[in-house]
Amino acid sequence: MALKKSLIAVSVGTLILCGSGLNSSLAKPFLHQANDHVELEVNIQQLTRSFSQQRLSRIEQYHEMIGDHLKQNFSIIRTTRILTAHYPQDVNEIFIAAVQHDPRRITHISRAIIRSEPALTTDVLSTALQLAPEKCEELVAMAIDAEPAYIDDIVSIAAQHQPEQLDSILRVAITAEPDLSGSVVRSAATSSPQNFFSAMVNTVTNLPQTTQNVFVAVRDFFTGQEQGNERTMPNTSPEQWNAFIVQAKNQGVTKQEMDWFKEQGYITEQQLAAIYNKEPKL
Repeated sequence: MALKKSLIAVSVGTLILCGSGLNSSLAKPFLHQANDHVELEVNIQQLTRSFSQQRLSRIEQYHEMIGDHLKQNFSIIRTTRILTAHYPQDVNEIFIAAVQHDPRRITHISRAIIRSEPALTTDVLSTALQLAPEKCEELVAMAIDAEPAYIDDIVSIAAQHQPEQLDSILRVAITAEPDLSGSVVRSAATSSPQNFFSAMVNTVTNLPQTTQNVFVAVRDFFTGQEQGNERTMPNTSPEQWNAFIVQAKNQGVTKQEMDWFKEQGYITEQQLAAIYNKEPKL
């Protein structure tokens, strides 16, 4: 099927066809959508702008196949799972075509693919985060719930796409799988070193019950740094370390346990003494 060269240009509530990009038939599901889907439409155009004509043609073909299934009263979820099972190599094309049919169910469509084809978890999540970055926390929670074995990859992909949301990514991941805090911390630190420590401090501040697990995970991570097993050193500040020490103390981490960070030069004896020697308020 020949693919017409057209691009969906979006104004407020209006779709105008011009230039090169997706076929006009792919725009039809959006013509009746309200303005809350305009951003998704733009994101689809940005994502597919670099696609080859062959990939664009496959999106159109899957779009028509999904439409045919829907006319036969198949659900969008079942249809997507069937197509992905038969054509896993085209998961991104199938996913985009499915989302175009039902943008509001992007999380449900993602879950359906991940549960039916776990090996495609990172592909689906990466595409979903590009199409709906505002749903980052929801998509991360969904992916971990659907396939927790891929939590490291899920955190890494989310941190790379949305580093400014690393706080919520860490919170969701550690809450969902507290026993995997170590791998979550490592994935976050290596994927977004600029934001890691600040996000980690915010996590233990908002979820103090996770402090013990996070403390061990952070110590293990920095131990790996000192031993040269890893190359990525996150940015830290004295203020962030102070906040971490306060939370550690409040949750029962002893000064002796914190001494390792002092010995490695991350914090000073003065910092530890100022917090651990402070009399509790009555």
